[in-house]
Amino acid sequence: MTLRDYFNRLSKTERISFADRAGTSIGYLWVLSGGHRRPSPSLVLRLVHASDGHLGAEELRPDLKSIFGTPDRARELSHAQGVNPRKPNPTRRKKIEGTCSEEG
Repeated sequence: MTLRDYFNRLSKTERISFADRAGTSIGYLWVLSGGHRRPSPSLVLRLVHASDGHLGAEELRPDLKSIFGTPDRARELSHAQGVNPRKPNPTRRKKIEGTCSEEG
């Protein structure tokens, strides 16, 4: 499954949760899903892990097969120590959900 297909199937709440688990933003996921950028190898692993295996490293970055090897190896790597997405940002989430007022 492509990132675009996976991301389009998620509700707004699920997209927020997915982005937080992957340690990235919804905006950047839209950029990636549109094919405008390619995710870094570390982000590929976080996306595979955050999607609970619905996304495959070989689909996200087929050019990195030498790093990830087989799909099973990519899933193994995504669960390995060191693949720790950054902490969720509650302020960003509130702004996205429209519950945070802008100051300034």
